[in-house]
Amino acid sequence: MTGFARPRKKTLAIAAAAVVGLSLAGGGAYAAFSPRNTDDVVVASDVIDIAKGDVEEKVLADGEVAANKYTSLTTSLLGPVKDLKVQLGDHVNGEQLLAVMDTVAIERQIELEQASKAAAATANQNQLESAQQQYSQLREQYQQGATPEINAAVAAERQAASSLESAETAFQHRQTDTVAGTDPALREQHLTLQAARDEQRDAALNLVRVNADTIYGVVMTEAGQPGMLADAVATQDRVNRADRDLAEKQKAYEQRLLEVDRELAELQTKVRDASAAHSEAVVAVESARLAALHAIDTQRLAVEQAQETAATGTLASDVTTKHLSLDIAQAEVRSPHGGIITELAATVGAPVEGVLMTVADDSTLKVTTTVKESEVGKIKPGAEVTFTTPAAKDKTYQGTVTHVAPVAQKNETPAESGKAKREFPVEIKVTGEKEGLHLGASTKINIVTKKEIGALTVPREAVLKSPEGHHVIILVPEGEKHRVKKIPVGVGVQTEFDVAITSLDLKAGDKVVSDPGKYAEDVDKLVRIREQ
Repeated sequence: MTGFARPRKKTLAIAAAAVVGLSLAGGGAYAAFSPRNTDDVVVASDVIDIAKGDVEEKVLADGEVAANKYTSLTTSLLGPVKDLKVQLGDHVNGEQLLAVMDTVAIERQIELEQASKAAAATANQNQLESAQQQYSQLREQYQQGATPEINAAVAAERQAASSLESAETAFQHRQTDTVAGTDPALREQHLTLQAARDEQRDAALNLVRVNADTIYGVVMTEAGQPGMLADAVATQDRVNRADRDLAEKQKAYEQRLLEVDRELAELQTKVRDASAAHSEAVVAVESARLAALHAIDTQRLAVEQAQETAATGTLASDVTTKHLSLDIAQAEVRSPHGGIITELAATVGAPVEGVLMTVADDSTLKVTTTVKESEVGKIKPGAEVTFTTPAAKDKTYQGTVTHVAPVAQKNETPAESGKAKREFPVEIKVTGEKEGLHLGASTKINIVTKKEIGALTVPREAVLKSPEGHHVIILVPEGEKHRVKKIPVGVGVQTEFDVAITSLDLKAGDKVVSDPGKYAEDVDKLVRIREQ
Protein backbone atom coordinates (compact mmCIF):
# COMPACT_ATOMS: atom_id res chain seq x y z
CA MET A 1 0.00 0.00 0.00
CA THR A 2 1.03 3.58 -0.70
CA GLY A 3 -0.24 6.92 0.58
CA PHE A 4 -1.06 10.14 -1.35
CA ALA A 5 2.59 11.14 -0.72
CA ARG A 6 5.26 8.41 -0.53
CA PRO A 7 6.77 8.54 3.03
CA ARG A 8 10.53 8.76 3.42
CA LYS A 9 12.20 5.86 5.35
CA LYS A 10 15.20 7.82 6.57
CA THR A 11 13.59 8.29 9.98
CA LEU A 12 13.19 4.52 10.42
CA ALA A 13 16.81 3.89 9.54
CA ILE A 14 18.01 6.48 12.03
CA ALA A 15 15.77 5.03 14.74
CA ALA A 16 17.08 1.51 14.06
CA ALA A 17 20.66 2.67 14.26
CA ALA A 18 19.93 4.40 17.55
CA VAL A 19 18.42 1.20 19.00
CA VAL A 20 21.47 -0.82 17.98
CA GLY A 21 23.72 1.75 19.58
CA LEU A 22 21.79 1.68 22.82
CA SER A 23 21.89 -2.14 22.92
CA LEU A 24 25.66 -2.06 22.80
CA ALA A 25 25.75 0.43 25.64
CA GLY A 26 24.17 -1.94 28.15
CA GLY A 27 21.23 -4.05 29.11
CA GLY A 28 19.38 -1.24 30.92
CA ALA A 29 19.10 0.84 27.82
CA TYR A 30 18.05 -2.16 25.82
CA ALA A 31 15.32 -3.05 28.29
CA ALA A 32 14.00 0.49 28.20
CA PHE A 33 13.70 0.84 24.38
CA SER A 34 13.62 -2.61 22.76
CA PRO A 35 10.09 -3.44 21.46
CA ARG A 36 10.82 -7.13 22.00
CA ASN A 37 10.36 -6.77 25.70
CA THR A 38 7.47 -4.18 25.50
CA ASP A 39 4.23 -3.56 23.56
CA ASP A 40 4.50 -2.17 19.99
CA VAL A 41 4.99 1.56 20.00
CA VAL A 42 3.61 4.37 17.83
CA VAL A 43 5.62 7.56 17.94
CA ALA A 44 3.44 10.47 19.11
CA SER A 45 4.67 12.68 16.27
CA ASP A 46 3.08 10.22 13.82
CA VAL A 47 -0.35 10.57 15.42
CA ILE A 48 -2.78 13.39 14.65
CA ASP A 49 -6.43 14.03 15.39
CA ILE A 50 -9.03 13.99 12.62
CA ALA A 51 -10.17 17.57 12.24
CA LYS A 52 -13.47 19.00 11.04
CA GLY A 53 -13.53 22.10 8.87
CA ASP A 54 -13.81 23.55 5.38
CA VAL A 55 -11.67 22.16 2.58
CA GLU A 56 -11.11 24.10 -0.62
CA GLU A 57 -9.54 22.93 -3.85
CA LYS A 58 -7.83 25.87 -5.53
CA VAL A 59 -6.06 27.00 -8.67
CA LEU A 60 -3.13 29.30 -7.95
CA ALA A 61 -2.20 32.14 -10.26
CA ASP A 62 -0.46 35.50 -10.43
CA GLY A 63 -2.51 38.53 -11.45
CA GLU A 64 -2.73 42.29 -11.62
CA VAL A 65 -5.17 44.79 -10.15
CA ALA A 66 -7.03 46.82 -12.80
CA ALA A 67 -9.96 49.19 -13.05
CA ASN A 68 -13.18 47.90 -14.50
CA LYS A 69 -13.36 50.81 -16.97
CA TYR A 70 -10.71 52.95 -18.66
CA THR A 71 -11.64 56.06 -20.66
CA SER A 72 -9.14 57.58 -23.07
CA LEU A 73 -9.66 61.32 -23.55
CA THR A 74 -8.87 62.83 -26.94
CA THR A 75 -9.43 66.19 -28.61
CA SER A 76 -10.22 67.26 -32.15
CA LEU A 77 -8.32 70.52 -31.67
CA LEU A 78 -4.95 70.83 -33.37
CA GLY A 79 -3.56 73.53 -31.11
CA PRO A 80 -1.22 73.00 -28.16
CA VAL A 81 -2.18 72.35 -24.55
CA LYS A 82 -2.60 75.69 -22.78
CA ASP A 83 -3.01 74.46 -19.20
CA LEU A 84 -2.79 71.09 -17.46
CA LYS A 85 -4.69 70.68 -14.20
CA VAL A 86 -3.68 67.13 -13.16
CA GLN A 87 -0.68 64.87 -12.76
CA LEU A 88 -0.22 61.16 -13.28
CA GLY A 89 -1.90 59.23 -10.47
CA ASP A 90 -4.23 62.05 -9.37
CA HIS A 91 -7.73 61.17 -8.19
CA VAL A 92 -10.37 63.14 -10.10
CA ASN A 93 -14.12 63.59 -9.91
CA GLY A 94 -16.69 63.48 -12.69
CA GLU A 95 -16.79 66.72 -14.75
CA GLN A 96 -13.58 67.92 -13.11
CA LEU A 97 -11.50 70.19 -15.38
CA LEU A 98 -8.40 68.29 -16.46
CA ALA A 99 -6.85 70.38 -19.23
CA VAL A 100 -7.43 73.48 -21.36
CA MET A 101 -6.50 73.62 -25.05
CA ASP A 102 -5.14 76.74 -26.78
CA THR A 103 -7.84 78.21 -29.08
CA VAL A 104 -6.04 81.32 -30.40
CA ALA A 105 -5.83 79.91 -33.94
CA ILE A 106 -9.54 79.03 -33.92
CA GLU A 107 -10.50 82.47 -32.64
CA ARG A 108 -8.53 84.07 -35.48
CA GLN A 109 -10.24 81.79 -37.97
CA ILE A 110 -13.63 82.88 -36.61
CA GLU A 111 -12.65 86.52 -37.05
CA LEU A 112 -11.62 85.87 -40.66
CA GLU A 113 -14.86 84.00 -41.25
CA GLN A 114 -16.91 86.88 -39.86
CA ALA A 115 -15.04 89.41 -42.03
CA SER A 116 -15.60 87.23 -45.09
CA LYS A 117 -19.29 86.95 -44.19
CA ALA A 118 -19.63 90.74 -43.94
CA ALA A 119 -17.95 91.23 -47.32
CA ALA A 120 -20.14 88.61 -48.95
CA ALA A 121 -23.27 90.15 -47.42
CA THR A 122 -22.32 93.58 -48.81
CA ALA A 123 -21.64 92.16 -52.27
CA ASN A 124 -24.90 90.23 -52.29
CA GLN A 125 -26.84 93.30 -51.19
CA ASN A 126 -25.25 95.39 -53.92
CA GLN A 127 -26.11 92.77 -56.49
CA LEU A 128 -29.72 92.71 -55.26
CA GLU A 129 -30.06 96.49 -55.43
CA SER A 130 -28.57 96.53 -58.95
CA ALA A 131 -30.99 93.84 -60.12
CA GLN A 132 -33.96 95.65 -58.58
CA GLN A 133 -32.93 98.92 -60.24
CA GLN A 134 -32.65 97.33 -63.68
CA TYR A 135 -36.01 95.61 -63.23
CA SER A 136 -37.68 98.90 -62.28
CA GLN A 137 -36.15 100.70 -65.26
CA LEU A 138 -37.30 98.06 -67.74
CA ARG A 139 -40.86 98.10 -66.35
CA GLU A 140 -41.07 101.89 -66.39
CA GLN A 141 -39.78 102.05 -69.96
CA TYR A 142 -42.36 99.55 -71.11
CA GLN A 143 -45.24 101.11 -69.18
CA GLN A 144 -44.36 104.61 -70.47
CA GLY A 145 -43.81 103.43 -74.03
CA ALA A 146 -40.14 104.30 -73.90
CA THR A 147 -38.63 100.97 -74.82
CA PRO A 148 -36.15 101.82 -77.63
CA GLU A 149 -36.55 98.53 -79.51
CA ILE A 150 -40.35 98.78 -79.53
CA ASN A 151 -40.33 102.44 -80.58
CA ALA A 152 -37.95 101.72 -83.44
CA ALA A 153 -40.15 98.88 -84.64
CA VAL A 154 -43.29 101.04 -84.38
CA ALA A 155 -41.63 103.81 -86.42
CA ALA A 156 -40.65 101.33 -89.09
CA GLU A 157 -44.18 99.94 -89.13
CA ARG A 158 -45.65 103.45 -89.61
CA GLN A 159 -43.31 104.14 -92.47
CA ALA A 160 -44.23 100.81 -94.06
CA ALA A 161 -47.91 101.59 -93.57
CA SER A 162 -47.48 104.99 -95.25
CA SER A 163 -45.72 103.41 -98.21
CA LEU A 164 -48.46 100.82 -98.49
CA GLU A 165 -51.12 103.53 -98.37
CA SER A 166 -49.41 105.48 -101.14
CA ALA A 167 -49.13 102.40 -103.33
CA GLU A 168 -52.75 101.47 -102.77
CA THR A 169 -53.90 105.06 -103.56
CA ALA A 170 -51.99 105.11 -106.84
CA PHE A 171 -53.41 101.68 -107.71
CA GLN A 172 -56.97 102.76 -106.92
CA HIS A 173 -56.68 105.95 -109.02
CA ARG A 174 -55.48 103.97 -112.02
CA GLN A 175 -58.10 101.33 -111.39
CA THR A 176 -60.96 103.85 -111.70
CA ASP A 177 -59.64 104.94 -115.09
CA THR A 178 -59.83 101.40 -116.50
CA VAL A 179 -62.37 98.72 -116.99
CA ALA A 180 -60.92 96.97 -113.91
CA GLY A 181 -62.75 99.44 -111.75
CA THR A 182 -66.10 98.12 -112.91
CA ASP A 183 -65.22 94.48 -113.58
CA PRO A 184 -66.97 92.36 -110.90
CA ALA A 185 -64.52 89.48 -111.33
CA LEU A 186 -61.49 91.68 -110.78
CA ARG A 187 -63.10 93.29 -107.75
CA GLU A 188 -63.71 89.79 -106.28
CA GLN A 189 -60.09 88.81 -106.95
CA HIS A 190 -58.94 92.00 -105.27
CA LEU A 191 -61.00 91.28 -102.14
CA THR A 192 -59.77 87.68 -102.04
CA LEU A 193 -56.17 88.82 -102.38
CA GLN A 194 -56.64 91.31 -99.52
CA ALA A 195 -58.01 88.54 -97.31
CA ALA A 196 -55.00 86.33 -98.16
CA ARG A 197 -52.66 89.16 -97.17
CA ASP A 198 -54.47 89.60 -93.83
CA GLU A 199 -54.28 85.84 -93.16
CA GLN A 200 -50.55 85.74 -93.97
CA ARG A 201 -49.89 88.65 -91.59
CA ASP A 202 -51.98 87.13 -88.78
CA ALA A 203 -50.28 83.74 -89.21
CA ALA A 204 -46.85 85.38 -89.05
CA LEU A 205 -47.80 87.30 -85.89
CA ASN A 206 -49.10 84.14 -84.25
CA LEU A 207 -45.89 82.30 -85.13
CA VAL A 208 -43.86 85.04 -83.42
CA ARG A 209 -45.94 84.73 -80.24
CA VAL A 210 -45.80 80.92 -80.18
CA ASN A 211 -42.03 80.84 -80.77
CA ALA A 212 -41.50 83.45 -78.06
CA ASP A 213 -43.54 81.44 -75.55
CA THR A 214 -41.71 78.22 -76.46
CA ILE A 215 -38.27 79.76 -76.05
CA TYR A 216 -39.30 81.42 -72.80
CA GLY A 217 -40.66 78.15 -71.41
CA VAL A 218 -37.46 76.27 -72.26
CA VAL A 219 -35.31 78.95 -70.63
CA MET A 220 -37.40 79.06 -67.47
CA THR A 221 -38.08 75.35 -66.97
CA GLU A 222 -35.04 73.96 -68.83
CA ALA A 223 -37.42 71.53 -70.51
CA GLY A 224 -40.48 73.36 -72.00
CA GLN A 225 -44.06 72.14 -71.84
CA PRO A 226 -44.99 69.00 -73.82
CA GLY A 227 -47.45 70.90 -76.10
CA MET A 228 -45.17 73.82 -76.93
CA LEU A 229 -43.32 72.12 -79.77
CA ALA A 230 -46.56 70.85 -81.32
CA ASP A 231 -48.06 74.39 -81.22
CA ALA A 232 -45.01 75.85 -82.94
CA VAL A 233 -45.11 73.22 -85.69
CA ALA A 234 -48.83 73.75 -86.30
CA THR A 235 -48.43 77.53 -86.45
CA GLN A 236 -45.51 77.23 -88.89
CA ASP A 237 -47.70 75.04 -91.09
CA ARG A 238 -50.36 77.75 -91.06
CA VAL A 239 -47.80 80.37 -92.13
CA ASN A 240 -46.56 78.15 -94.93
CA ARG A 241 -50.12 77.63 -96.22
CA ALA A 242 -50.85 81.36 -95.99
CA ASP A 243 -47.64 82.18 -97.90
CA ARG A 244 -48.56 79.73 -100.68
CA ASP A 245 -52.14 80.92 -100.87
CA LEU A 246 -51.10 84.57 -101.01
CA ALA A 247 -48.52 83.89 -103.69
CA GLU A 248 -51.07 82.02 -105.83
CA LYS A 249 -53.74 84.70 -105.51
CA GLN A 250 -51.20 87.51 -106.08
CA LYS A 251 -49.95 85.84 -109.26
CA ALA A 252 -53.44 85.19 -110.64
CA TYR A 253 -54.56 88.74 -109.91
CA GLU A 254 -51.48 90.28 -111.55
CA GLN A 255 -51.94 88.12 -114.69
CA ARG A 256 -55.52 89.23 -114.97
CA LEU A 257 -54.53 92.85 -114.55
CA LEU A 258 -51.96 92.50 -117.35
CA GLU A 259 -54.75 91.53 -119.63
CA VAL A 260 -56.60 94.70 -118.72
CA ASP A 261 -53.84 97.30 -118.27
CA ARG A 262 -50.04 96.87 -117.94
CA GLU A 263 -49.64 100.05 -115.89
CA LEU A 264 -52.31 98.86 -113.47
CA ALA A 265 -50.45 95.57 -113.13
CA GLU A 266 -47.22 97.36 -112.32
CA LEU A 267 -48.98 99.48 -109.67
CA GLN A 268 -50.33 96.27 -108.17
CA THR A 269 -46.78 94.92 -107.96
CA LYS A 270 -45.81 97.97 -105.90
CA VAL A 271 -48.82 97.40 -103.65
CA ARG A 272 -47.71 93.80 -103.23
CA ASP A 273 -44.19 94.81 -102.16
CA ALA A 274 -45.44 97.54 -99.85
CA SER A 275 -47.91 95.15 -98.28
CA ALA A 276 -45.19 92.57 -97.65
CA ALA A 277 -42.96 95.23 -96.10
CA HIS A 278 -45.79 96.43 -93.92
CA SER A 279 -46.57 92.88 -92.79
CA GLU A 280 -42.95 92.36 -91.80
CA ALA A 281 -42.99 95.66 -89.89
CA VAL A 282 -46.12 94.65 -88.00
CA VAL A 283 -44.47 91.35 -87.05
CA ALA A 284 -41.32 93.24 -85.99
CA VAL A 285 -43.36 95.42 -83.61
CA GLU A 286 -44.86 92.35 -81.98
CA SER A 287 -41.46 90.72 -81.72
CA ALA A 288 -39.99 93.81 -80.06
CA ARG A 289 -42.89 93.98 -77.61
CA LEU A 290 -42.54 90.31 -76.67
CA ALA A 291 -38.77 90.65 -76.33
CA ALA A 292 -39.26 93.59 -73.99
CA LEU A 293 -41.72 91.65 -71.84
CA HIS A 294 -39.39 88.68 -71.68
CA ALA A 295 -36.49 90.96 -70.73
CA ILE A 296 -38.60 92.39 -67.89
CA ASP A 297 -39.52 88.91 -66.64
CA THR A 298 -35.91 87.74 -66.90
CA GLN A 299 -34.85 90.67 -64.78
CA ARG A 300 -37.60 89.85 -62.29
CA LEU A 301 -36.11 86.36 -61.93
CA ALA A 302 -32.68 87.94 -61.50
CA VAL A 303 -34.09 89.99 -58.61
CA GLU A 304 -35.53 86.85 -56.99
CA GLN A 305 -32.22 85.04 -57.37
CA ALA A 306 -30.36 87.98 -55.88
CA GLN A 307 -32.80 88.03 -52.95
CA GLU A 308 -32.20 84.31 -52.36
CA THR A 309 -28.45 84.78 -52.57
CA ALA A 310 -28.62 87.66 -50.11
CA ALA A 311 -30.66 85.51 -47.72
CA THR A 312 -28.57 82.34 -47.95
CA GLY A 313 -25.24 83.51 -49.29
CA THR A 314 -23.65 83.59 -45.83
CA LEU A 315 -25.13 80.27 -44.70
CA ALA A 316 -21.88 78.35 -45.34
CA SER A 317 -19.98 80.95 -43.34
CA ASP A 318 -22.49 80.65 -40.50
CA VAL A 319 -22.09 76.86 -40.45
CA THR A 320 -18.29 77.15 -40.40
CA THR A 321 -18.44 79.68 -37.57
CA LYS A 322 -20.79 77.43 -35.63
CA HIS A 323 -18.42 74.48 -35.96
CA LEU A 324 -15.47 76.60 -34.89
CA SER A 325 -17.46 77.83 -31.87
CA LEU A 326 -18.20 74.22 -30.95
CA ASP A 327 -14.46 73.51 -31.18
CA ILE A 328 -13.77 76.35 -28.76
CA ALA A 329 -16.38 74.86 -26.41
CA GLN A 330 -14.33 71.66 -26.46
CA ALA A 331 -11.21 73.47 -25.34
CA GLU A 332 -11.98 72.47 -21.75
CA VAL A 333 -11.25 68.77 -21.25
CA ARG A 334 -13.25 67.37 -18.34
CA SER A 335 -13.30 63.97 -16.72
CA PRO A 336 -16.26 61.82 -17.85
CA HIS A 337 -16.32 60.08 -14.46
CA GLY A 338 -14.41 59.79 -11.23
CA GLY A 339 -11.20 57.83 -11.12
CA ILE A 340 -7.42 57.95 -11.37
CA ILE A 341 -5.20 59.40 -14.10
CA THR A 342 -3.34 56.30 -15.26
CA GLU A 343 -1.86 57.72 -18.48
CA LEU A 344 -0.83 61.30 -19.21
CA ALA A 345 0.49 62.17 -22.67
CA ALA A 346 -0.43 65.87 -22.64
CA THR A 347 2.31 68.46 -22.15
CA VAL A 348 1.76 72.18 -21.71
CA GLY A 349 2.74 74.07 -24.86
CA ALA A 350 2.78 71.05 -27.15
CA PRO A 351 0.04 69.79 -29.48
CA VAL A 352 -1.37 66.35 -28.75
CA GLU A 353 -1.60 63.53 -31.25
CA GLY A 354 -4.00 60.85 -30.11
CA VAL A 355 -4.82 60.37 -26.43
CA LEU A 356 -4.47 63.27 -24.01
CA MET A 357 -4.82 61.14 -20.92
CA THR A 358 -6.61 58.07 -19.56
CA VAL A 359 -8.97 58.03 -16.59
CA ALA A 360 -9.49 54.71 -14.83
CA ASP A 361 -12.76 54.33 -12.91
CA ASP A 362 -11.51 52.77 -9.66
CA SER A 363 -14.97 52.66 -8.05
CA THR A 364 -15.05 49.05 -9.27
CA LEU A 365 -11.86 47.01 -9.41
CA LYS A 366 -10.98 43.72 -11.01
CA VAL A 367 -8.03 41.39 -11.09
CA THR A 368 -6.80 40.03 -14.39
CA THR A 369 -4.81 36.84 -14.68
CA THR A 370 -4.14 33.86 -16.92
CA VAL A 371 -4.34 30.17 -16.06
CA LYS A 372 -2.76 27.14 -17.61
CA GLU A 373 -4.53 25.12 -20.25
CA SER A 374 -4.63 22.13 -17.87
CA GLU A 375 -6.50 24.13 -15.20
CA VAL A 376 -8.88 26.36 -17.15
CA GLY A 377 -11.54 23.66 -17.26
CA LYS A 378 -11.81 23.73 -13.45
CA ILE A 379 -12.72 27.42 -13.30
CA LYS A 380 -16.28 28.66 -13.78
CA PRO A 381 -17.81 32.16 -13.57
CA GLY A 382 -19.03 32.77 -10.03
CA ALA A 383 -16.15 30.92 -8.38
CA GLU A 384 -14.90 32.43 -5.11
CA VAL A 385 -11.46 34.01 -5.08
CA THR A 386 -9.06 35.20 -2.43
CA PHE A 387 -5.90 37.12 -3.22
CA THR A 388 -3.11 39.09 -1.63
CA THR A 389 -0.88 41.90 -2.81
CA PRO A 390 2.60 42.94 -1.60
CA ALA A 391 1.38 46.46 -0.81
CA ALA A 392 -0.96 45.08 1.88
CA LYS A 393 0.79 41.97 3.19
CA ASP A 394 -1.53 41.40 6.14
CA LYS A 395 -4.77 41.57 4.14
CA THR A 396 -6.60 38.95 2.18
CA TYR A 397 -9.02 40.30 -0.40
CA GLN A 398 -12.18 38.71 -1.78
CA GLY A 399 -13.39 38.39 -5.35
CA THR A 400 -15.55 36.46 -7.79
CA VAL A 401 -14.68 35.09 -11.21
CA THR A 402 -16.70 37.04 -13.80
CA HIS A 403 -15.21 35.83 -17.07
CA VAL A 404 -13.16 32.92 -18.36
CA ALA A 405 -11.95 33.50 -21.91
CA PRO A 406 -12.84 30.67 -24.31
CA VAL A 407 -9.81 31.52 -26.45
CA ALA A 408 -6.21 31.10 -25.34
CA GLN A 409 -3.55 33.73 -25.65
CA LYS A 410 -0.14 32.54 -26.79
CA ASN A 411 2.86 33.66 -24.78
CA GLU A 412 6.31 33.01 -26.18
CA THR A 413 9.25 32.83 -23.81
CA PRO A 414 12.87 33.21 -24.98
CA ALA A 415 13.87 30.00 -23.20
CA GLU A 416 11.41 28.00 -25.28
CA SER A 417 12.92 29.18 -28.59
CA GLY A 418 9.66 30.36 -30.09
CA LYS A 419 7.39 27.71 -28.55
CA ALA A 420 4.06 29.20 -27.49
CA LYS A 421 2.72 28.60 -23.99
CA ARG A 422 -1.07 28.63 -24.09
CA GLU A 423 -2.82 30.40 -21.25
CA PHE A 424 -6.43 31.53 -20.84
CA PRO A 425 -7.32 35.02 -19.56
CA VAL A 426 -9.56 35.19 -16.48
CA GLU A 427 -11.21 38.27 -14.96
CA ILE A 428 -12.10 38.54 -11.27
CA LYS A 429 -14.33 41.20 -9.74
CA VAL A 430 -13.18 42.53 -6.37
CA THR A 431 -16.20 42.12 -4.09
CA GLY A 432 -14.94 42.99 -0.63
CA GLU A 433 -12.71 45.65 0.85
CA LYS A 434 -10.56 47.60 -1.63
CA GLU A 435 -8.44 49.69 0.70
CA GLY A 436 -4.77 49.10 0.05
CA LEU A 437 -5.27 47.96 -3.56
CA HIS A 438 -3.38 49.91 -6.19
CA LEU A 439 -3.95 49.81 -9.94
CA GLY A 440 -1.28 47.74 -11.62
CA ALA A 441 -0.27 46.02 -8.35
CA SER A 442 0.67 42.34 -8.53
CA THR A 443 -1.43 39.72 -6.76
CA LYS A 444 -1.23 36.12 -5.63
CA ILE A 445 -4.58 34.52 -6.42
CA ASN A 446 -6.42 31.48 -5.05
CA ILE A 447 -9.40 30.48 -7.19
CA VAL A 448 -11.70 28.05 -5.37
CA THR A 449 -12.78 25.32 -7.77
CA LYS A 450 -14.26 22.88 -5.19
CA LYS A 451 -15.29 23.31 -1.58
CA GLU A 452 -16.62 21.11 1.23
CA ILE A 453 -17.89 22.76 4.39
CA GLY A 454 -17.60 21.02 7.77
CA ALA A 455 -15.84 17.99 6.33
CA LEU A 456 -13.58 15.52 8.20
CA THR A 457 -10.03 16.29 7.13
CA VAL A 458 -6.69 14.53 7.42
CA PRO A 459 -3.30 15.18 5.83
CA ARG A 460 -2.99 13.87 2.29
CA GLU A 461 -0.22 11.46 3.34
CA ALA A 462 -2.53 9.89 5.96
CA VAL A 463 -4.64 8.25 3.25
CA LEU A 464 -3.52 4.91 1.83
CA LYS A 465 -4.48 4.11 -1.75
CA SER A 466 -4.69 0.52 -2.92
CA PRO A 467 -6.59 -1.48 -5.49
CA GLU A 468 -9.27 -2.00 -2.83
CA GLY A 469 -9.76 1.75 -2.39
CA HIS A 470 -8.72 4.42 0.13
CA HIS A 471 -8.02 3.69 3.82
CA VAL A 472 -6.72 5.36 6.94
CA ILE A 473 -5.09 3.73 9.95
CA ILE A 474 -6.53 4.90 13.25
CA LEU A 475 -5.76 4.18 16.89
CA VAL A 476 -8.79 3.11 18.92
CA PRO A 477 -8.33 3.45 22.72
CA GLU A 478 -8.41 0.22 24.78
CA GLY A 479 -7.52 1.08 28.31
CA GLU A 480 -4.07 2.58 28.43
CA LYS A 481 -3.28 1.27 24.97
CA HIS A 482 -4.69 1.68 21.46
CA ARG A 483 -5.88 -0.85 18.90
CA VAL A 484 -4.59 -0.28 15.36
CA LYS A 485 -7.49 -0.30 12.89
CA LYS A 486 -7.62 0.06 9.08
CA ILE A 487 -10.77 1.99 8.07
CA PRO A 488 -12.00 2.44 4.45
CA VAL A 489 -12.85 6.05 3.56
CA GLY A 490 -14.27 8.06 0.75
CA VAL A 491 -12.07 10.85 -0.59
CA GLY A 492 -13.46 14.28 -1.49
CA VAL A 493 -11.91 17.70 -2.05
CA GLN A 494 -8.13 17.77 -1.83
CA THR A 495 -5.72 20.60 -1.17
CA GLU A 496 -1.96 20.66 -1.35
CA PHE A 497 -1.81 19.44 2.26
CA ASP A 498 -5.23 18.09 3.32
CA VAL A 499 -8.00 15.89 2.00
CA ALA A 500 -11.66 15.60 2.97
CA ILE A 501 -12.74 12.06 3.88
CA THR A 502 -16.08 10.43 4.59
CA SER A 503 -16.75 7.37 6.77
CA LEU A 504 -19.51 6.35 9.17
CA ASP A 505 -16.84 4.86 11.42
CA LEU A 506 -14.92 8.09 11.94
CA LYS A 507 -15.54 11.36 13.70
CA ALA A 508 -13.62 14.49 14.55
CA GLY A 509 -11.00 13.85 17.23
CA ASP A 510 -10.27 10.25 16.24
CA LYS A 511 -6.55 9.57 16.14
CA VAL A 512 -5.07 8.72 12.79
CA VAL A 513 -1.47 7.96 11.91
CA SER A 514 0.10 10.41 9.47
CA ASP A 515 2.46 7.78 8.04
CA PRO A 516 0.20 4.75 7.54
CA GLY A 517 2.78 2.81 5.53
CA LYS A 518 4.98 2.67 8.64
CA TYR A 519 2.28 0.89 10.67
CA ALA A 520 0.47 -1.14 8.00
CA GLU A 521 1.72 -4.45 9.50
CA ASP A 522 0.49 -3.48 12.98
CA VAL A 523 -3.20 -3.55 12.10
CA ASP A 524 -5.31 -5.15 14.89
CA LYS A 525 -2.40 -4.96 17.34
CA LEU A 526 -2.35 -3.13 20.64
CA VAL A 527 0.17 -0.34 20.75
CA ARG A 528 1.39 2.38 23.03
CA ILE A 529 1.76 6.01 21.99
CA ARG A 530 5.18 7.17 23.06
CA GLU A 531 6.73 10.59 22.96
CA GLN A 532 9.92 10.62 20.92
